[in-house]
Amino acid sequence: MRFTNKYVQAVLRGLKPCVIGIVLATGIYMVFGNCFGAISAIQINLQAIILTAILVASMFGYRHFAKKKLSPILLIVLSAIVGMAVYGI
Repeated sequence: MRFTNKYVQAVLRGLKPCVIGIVLATGIYMVFGNCFGAISAIQINLQAIILTAILVASMFGYRHFAKKKLSPILLIVLSAIVGMAVYGI
């Protein structure tokens, strides 16, 4: 369904960067929270840092070799498999 109302289109165009920012901020918060702990008591979690590095490397490596982006669903499945391998089931 496509809206032709210019006001609805303006609202949807304005919401798109907001949603992207919220998802990005949540992802960054989760990575730093899991890798370095709470701000009041910083504890480095080496397993989480290695897991994050593996996922980032696989994402950029796939993009470099396959010349296309890695599917987000495939990245989620890959992170689940690597997480089970690192932390146990």
